[in-house]
Amino acid sequence: MPKTKNIKNIEYWRKRLAENQENILRPADDYIIEVETIFKQAENEIKKEIALWYQRFADNNGITDTAEARKRLKGKELAELKWNVAEYIKHGRENGISADWAKELENASARVHINRLEALEFQCRQYIENLYTSFDRDTGMLLENIYTESMYHTAYEIAKGIGIGSNFAAINTAQLKRVISKPWSADGKNFSQRIWEEHRTKLVNILHNRLSRGILTGKSPDKIIDEIAKDMKSSKDRASRLVMTESAYFASLSQKESFKKLGVKKYQILGTLDSSTCEDCGELDGKVIELKEFEVAATAPPFHCWCRCTMVPFFDDEFTEGEKRFARDKDGNVIYVSADMTYEDWKKKFVDEGVDNFSESGIIKVIPTKVIEGHLPPPIKSNPNDVIDHRGNNGKVKTRSFYDNNGNKKKDINTDNHNNPKNHPYGQNGEHAHDYTWKDNKIIGRNTRELTDMERKENGDIL
Repeated sequence: MPKTKNIKNIEYWRKRLAENQENILRPADDYIIEVETIFKQAENEIKKEIALWYQRFADNNGITDTAEARKRLKGKELAELKWNVAEYIKHGRENGISADWAKELENASARVHINRLEALEFQCRQYIENLYTSFDRDTGMLLENIYTESMYHTAYEIAKGIGIGSNFAAINTAQLKRVISKPWSADGKNFSQRIWEEHRTKLVNILHNRLSRGILTGKSPDKIIDEIAKDMKSSKDRASRLVMTESAYFASLSQKESFKKLGVKKYQILGTLDSSTCEDCGELDGKVIELKEFEVAATAPPFHCWCRCTMVPFFDDEFTEGEKRFARDKDGNVIYVSADMTYEDWKKKFVDEGVDNFSESGIIKVIPTKVIEGHLPPPIKSNPNDVIDHRGNNGKVKTRSFYDNNGNKKKDINTDNHNNPKNHPYGQNGEHAHDYTWKDNKIIGRNTRELTDMERKENGDIL
C-alpha cells in the first residue's frame, strides 16, 4: 500500500480525536442538566419558605408595618427555628457544608433573640448552602473523571493509530486531587474556590438584599419570588459556564500530559466540533503548535467559555492508517498495538496491570519497572502500578511482583518452589502465584495457586 501524504495523517487524527473529545465532554453536558434540576429544586424550596412566611406574618398586601418583620420570635416560633438550626448543623456535619456557614449556625443556635426576617433568611440560606455543597462535590467528581478518561482515551487512540504501545502509569487518587485543586486561571482560584467565594457568596448577598429590601419596603411576595427566580436562573447559568470551562480545561490539560508521556512533540488545533467552527476559534483551526508552547486560552483550548476545541497529535513523518509502526522496549523486544484492540483491553493491559506491550505474535510482554537483587524480596508497598523483578545470585528472576493503583502488592509470580516442593506442587519447576488481599491498609490474606495460561504467556521471559 503506498504511503499517503501528511494530510491523510491529519484527517485520521482529526476524526478520531474529535469523536474522543465529544465522548469525554458528554458527561459534562449531562451534568449541566442535573445542575439545572438542583438549582430549580433549591429555588422551589426558597419560594415555599417565603410563601409560608408571608402566610404567617403578613396579609395579602405584604408587610405594611416594617415593625412586624422585626418582631422577635418567641415561644413556639423560636423553638421551631432552633430545631431547624439543629437539623441544619447535623446535616452539615454529615455532608460537609462550608466552615463559615457552620459557624453562623452554631452562633444562631445559641442566640435567644432572632427576629422574623432573620429566621426567614436562615431557612432560605440553608437551601443555598446545600445547593453549593452538592454542586462543589459533584463538580469535583466530574472533573476528576474527565481528566482521567481524557488522558487514557487519548493515549489509547494514539497507541491504536500508530501501532505503538507503552506502559501508561495509572493516576492515583492523591495525584488526581492535586491536579484538580491546582488553580489555573488568572484570578488564582480553583473551581471550588470560585464556587464558594464567588458563586455562592454572590447569591447569598442577592438573597439577603431581595428579602430585606423587598419585605421592608412592602413588596408583594409574588414580586419578591419572581425576582429571586430570575436571580436563581442567572446563578444557574454561571454554574453551567463554570462546569463547561473547567471540563474543557482539564480535558485539554490531560491531553497535553498524555502527549508528553507518549513523546508527541507537536499538536494541531481542531476547532470543528458539532459540525461547526466558532468565530473565536476559526483562525486557530488547523494551526500546528509545539507542545512546549502549550498555554490555555493562548495556544491551547479552551479559548473562551463554552469552547469545544480540542488538540490532535501532529507527526512530521508520513503515516498510513493500518501501517505497522514499531518501537523497541529496553530489552529489544518489538512492541505493537493492534488496530482493532478495544479501549477496555488496552486499559487493562497497559494501565491496570502494568503491562508494557504486545509482541508481533500477540503474546503479551510484561516489562518490569524496577529490578532488585539480594536476599530481601520485593516490598509489600511500592509506587502505584509498579512491576518489580527480584533476581537471585545466579542472575535469574526469582519473583515478579505486581502492584495496584495504590501501590499495594497484589500478586507475586514465583519461578520456583522455594526449595519446598511439598507445599508448592505446581507446574514443571514449582512455579506458582500468590494473590494478596488488603483491608484497612493491611494484608489480611495471601493464597497460593497454579499460574494461569495467560500468566505463563505474559511472564514467559522469566519462566
